[in-house]
Amino acid sequence: IGCPKFWRSTTLPKNHAYPDGSLILFDDWPEFKAVYDAGGFAGMLMPWDADAATQAANLGKFRPNAANPTGLYLPLHGGQFFRNWVLGADGTAGGYNAPGLPEIFGTTGYDAQSGYSGAFYSGASTYGQAGTGNIRHNLSFKASLCNPSYGASDTVMPSSVNIPVIIYLGIPA
Repeated sequence: IGCPKFWRSTTLPKNHAYPDGSLILFDDWPEFKAVYDAGGFAGMLMPWDADAATQAANLGKFRPNAANPTGLYLPLHGGQFFRNWVLGADGTAGGYNAPGLPEIFGTTGYDAQSGYSGAFYSGASTYGQAGTGNIRHNLSFKASLCNPSYGASDTVMPSSVNIPVIIYLGIPA
């Protein structure tokens, strides 16, 4: 009861809910309340009066709906990627991890002899009078030269698979 699990279809089975931040009232789900009363959500509860920043930082946690709760708001897993967590791992259970990509970097000098590295590259083209051998170097920047993640997607996207996730609520009242 209250455990997220992967599901085989998009049809929600009986006595389950999506972890979409919905309020689950204890009067409707007495077994769910019994798990709460027994401390079954220890480590996965944020304060009932958590501010917006705390809620955003703990999308994987339940939240009571009042100081003397009549229910819990479910975690908000929709659109989030799961990162497997174990005791002693970085971060906190139910915590949010902001997306990121490696830093973009590169070096270059002021002329063709200075060289370049990282995301900078140079393309040579001739200029001036024909046969003079004058060459102009065009300095360019391309992040994918440092990391193939750049340019591989239209959005920040870690490797992922979209699998329905549901929570068993117990037997209804």
